[in-house]
Amino acid sequence: MQTFSNLQRNRVDPKDIVRYGLILFALIIYEALGTIYYLLPPLFGFCFAFVAAKKDPRYLWLAMCYILFYEADRGLITASGCVFLYFYSRFIVPAIEDFIMSRFVIAVISIMNAYLVYYALISLIYFLFGMEPLSFSWLFIYYIAFESVIVAMVLK
Repeated sequence: MQTFSNLQRNRVDPKDIVRYGLILFALIIYEALGTIYYLLPPLFGFCFAFVAAKKDPRYLWLAMCYILFYEADRGLITASGCVFLYFYSRFIVPAIEDFIMSRFVIAVISIMNAYLVYYALISLIYFLFGMEPLSFSWLFIYYIAFESVIVAMVLK
C-alpha cells in the first residue's frame, strides 16, 4: 500500500500545467517584444539566475522552453543554450555555492555567465564551423545590469 500512496503524491497537478503554461506564454510574448524593442532585455540571464536560485526541475524545464524560443527567435544554434543551462545548473552552480553564500551574488554571477560565457560558447561554435562570428555588443552590459536589478527585486 505504501507504494501506491507514493505514486499518488508524485502526480502532476493540472493547476501547475496551467500556471507554467501561462508563465511560458507571457515569456514568449515578452521575447517577441524584446526583438522589436532592443532595450528590453531578453531575460536570458534571468532564466539562469532563477534556475540557480530555485533548484526545481520544473523551473529548469520552463527555462529550457523559453531558451529554445529565444534561440529560434534570434537565429542562434538551436538547443546550445539548453545544454549550457543544464550543465551550468548541474555543475557550475554547486561549485559557486561552495564559495559564495549570498543568493543575490550567485544570481548576478549567473546572469554574467549566461551572457558572457554563452557568447563565448556560441562564438567558438561559429568559429569551428567556419561561420561568421557574432559581434560583441555593449548591450550585453546593459542587459546584465538591468537583469541584476530585476533579480534583486524578485529575490528579496
